[in-house]
Amino acid sequence: MARRARPTTGEIERPRLLNRGLYDLTELSRLCQLHPEVVRRWTLSHGHLPAIVTPSLNPYFSFLDLITVHVAAELHARNVLDDDIRRGVALMSAELNTDRPLAHRRLATVGRSFFANLGEWVDAGKSGQGAFLSIIKPVLKPIEYDPGDMAKLWRPRPRVWLNPLVQTGTPCVDGHRLPTRTLADMVDAGDDPEDVADEFEISLDDVEAAVRFEHELLVPAA
Repeated sequence: MARRARPTTGEIERPRLLNRGLYDLTELSRLCQLHPEVVRRWTLSHGHLPAIVTPSLNPYFSFLDLITVHVAAELHARNVLDDDIRRGVALMSAELNTDRPLAHRRLATVGRSFFANLGEWVDAGKSGQGAFLSIIKPVLKPIEYDPGDMAKLWRPRPRVWLNPLVQTGTPCVDGHRLPTRTLADMVDAGDDPEDVADEFEISLDDVEAAVRFEHELLVPAA
């Protein structure tokens, strides 16, 4: 098999897509339960503050981008201002030496020292550092990390996983390559859940969990 030629001088090399997960703006927004315009806004810098996330596979997002947006979305839902998230990303990028610090295992422990110093992230007069940790620890719990301390898979619901090594990171039945959307579409079309479970040799609980997961993914207003 002929090898792909290296790009010549001046030619832009496309990023490698294999095993990194692949999501367009619509799908990433759906999975993180955000309006696409919110994610679009987060991909842009704001004054001297950096973007919260930039598409690693421009115009597509990687699995690490997805986790970054997921964590940012949890902070956003708790009324943390976008610019404060940007400040945290900028500081943490230097601390952890990564451009995807919200996808890093040490997010919570690093947060102890410098998120309190930001002031805007938590109200030190109420609960201080503990407020940030109480928010971020449950968010990080369903995420598993690789030896380099970066997110490697995410279980957003019981019996559901997103693994960039499986179906390009599409939500699937945990431990399988079977997309949750496939199961939900079949049940929504009228197929009996028990028949679906038998057809794919999975449990009825797996089918029902997949259907619940897909039905819960409603994108809120901007």
